[in-house]
Amino acid sequence: MVRMSDSVGLVLDTNIVLDLCVYQNSQTLLLKQALKSEKIVMLMTQAMLSELHFVLQRSAIQVYLSKNDTNIEQVNEFLQSYSRLCEAPEVAPWRCKDKSDQMFIDLAWAQKVDLLSKDKAVLALNKKFKPNGIFIRSQLTDLPINKFDLT
Repeated sequence: MVRMSDSVGLVLDTNIVLDLCVYQNSQTLLLKQALKSEKIVMLMTQAMLSELHFVLQRSAIQVYLSKNDTNIEQVNEFLQSYSRLCEAPEVAPWRCKDKSDQMFIDLAWAQKVDLLSKDKAVLALNKKFKPNGIFIRSQLTDLPINKFDLT
């Protein structure tokens, strides 16, 4: 796992990580570039890693990985290179309707960093986080880019 140094922390939910590492969704190209250039570092907890590893074991994901000539070890290497493991934070003042997504909310709140998610229940909390300078969006390009100095 990487250290923060001059990087800006960002929380990514499991679906965004899958888009980035497994599905190689074109909407994550800028995110991948920012991670590789160390302008952004993914912040994760052990619970997030455990959930991701659980999802990666699903047969549908395994089929997709093999079709793209990718494997779990490569995903793990990517995570090792571009993420930082954080202690499990205290619970944020707001609750997500989907309890399994609360860990992403809690980490973004505790670290005071933005969160990328495609989950509607998570995205709905943006109104509560935004006044605190924390944004919850579905794509990196929807965040205040100047926070990341991606030029």
